[in-house]
Amino acid sequence: MVPTLFILAFFACGPSASQQAHERYAEQMQGHLDDNNALQQTFLEMAQGIKERQLDVHAVANRFDADIVNVAAALSAGVSGIQPTQPALQAVHSELSRAWSIRSKAYTAISLAWADGDLEAYTRAAHENTLVYQAEERYFEAVNGLLGPYGLHLSANR
Repeated sequence: MVPTLFILAFFACGPSASQQAHERYAEQMQGHLDDNNALQQTFLEMAQGIKERQLDVHAVANRFDADIVNVAAALSAGVSGIQPTQPALQAVHSELSRAWSIRSKAYTAISLAWADGDLEAYTRAAHENTLVYQAEERYFEAVNGLLGPYGLHLSANR
C-alpha cells in the first residue's frame, strides 16, 4: 500500500521543474518569434517595393529606420532579457540572442550605408544579415530538439 501511495503522490505533484522551465521558455520565446516573423515579412515587402521601384529613396530610408531598425533593436533587447534556467536552453538561447544582436547592428549599418550611398558597406551588412538567417535555422533545430521531449515546439511561422 505504501509504494502505491508514493507513486500516486509522485505523479500528483504535477510537471517537473524541468518541464516547467521548458514550457516557460517556449512561452516567452514564441511571442518574440512571431514579432521576428513580422519583421522579416516587412523586410521582404520593402525589398520587393525597392525592386519594383514602388518606394523612393527617402521613403525607403525613413521606413527602414522605423519599421526595420527600431523593431530589430527591440527584438534583440527583448530576447537578451530572457534568461532560461536550464543549461542546455541557456546555450542555445545565447546563440540566438547573439545572432539577433548582430542582425540589429547589420540593419543599422544597412540604413547608414543606404543613406550614404555606400554599396560596399551595404553589401557587408547584407551579408551579416544572411548569416543571421543561418543562425536562426540552427537555433530552431537545436531548441526544438530540447523542447520536443516535453511536447513543445517553437515555430518561425515563415
